Amino acid sequence: MRKRKKKYRTRQVNVMLTEGEYAALTEKCGSSVCRTLSDYVRTRLFDDSIKIYYRNQSVDELLPVAGRIGEDLGVMLRDWTRLVKNLRDRPVTQEITQALAFLLSEEFYVRQTVNEIKSMLLKTIEDGRKDQGMRGS
Repeated sequence: MRKRKKKYRTRQVNVMLTEGEYAALTEKCGSSVCRTLSDYVRTRLFDDSIKIYYRNQSVDELLPVAGRIGEDLGVMLRDWTRLVKNLRDRPVTQEITQALAFLLSEEFYVRQTVNEIKSMLLKTIEDGRKDQGMRGS
């Protein structure tokens, strides 16, 4: 198998920029997939498309909050289960019987609602991660 000859760049172009122009150029390069500023400038100069990382700040802020809400909902379900178990273990009185009957009648609805919210949060997190991929420029 033959090795490819590496193309060495021997020519140089110098461009004078203001501090602001240079800052803008390096910022744009930093958000692209180009590994060096030279690669970025060459790509822009010869009209090749550049892939940039696109981040949605709203989604960035939502993801950790959604994760914490999901965790809190899991804790709520565990607490609900512990409460019902605790009431069942107590001596039977009229008040405990009524409270237990109410909690058991609402348990299915609460669990279903919590699971629906958790599913929506997980979907939102997954969609947010997909949206934080790359797009062409």
